[in-house]
Amino acid sequence: MAVNLKSDTGFTFQNLLYSKFILKHHHRVDSTSDSMGIHKDTLYRKIRGENDFKIDELPALLNATNDIEYINFLLRDTNFIAIPKPDKRFEKMLSELAKNLLAITGNGLEEK
Repeated sequence: MAVNLKSDTGFTFQNLLYSKFILKHHHRVDSTSDSMGIHKDTLYRKIRGENDFKIDELPALLNATNDIEYINFLLRDTNFIAIPKPDKRFEKMLSELAKNLLAITGNGLEEK
């Protein structure tokens, strides 16, 4: 029977780090630590649970790995979800779409 460890209350953030970096090889320690601005040995210690991973380090980890699962893990027992910030191309496309819709509907004004 398969077990989802992430739903287990004993599965910690450090377990998630270990799973992502060591067991599944989703991220490389050397490139991630470089992007985070820390030594790779420091990141290894955090992954192995020898040093605590500070919440202030989370933005650097997210930017280095581009992995939203770390935020989703922290939000797992809340009523919130994480949504990635759209890139500039998406924002421009959405803006153009809104302008076109307003033009089609007469700038959103209806005569009564």
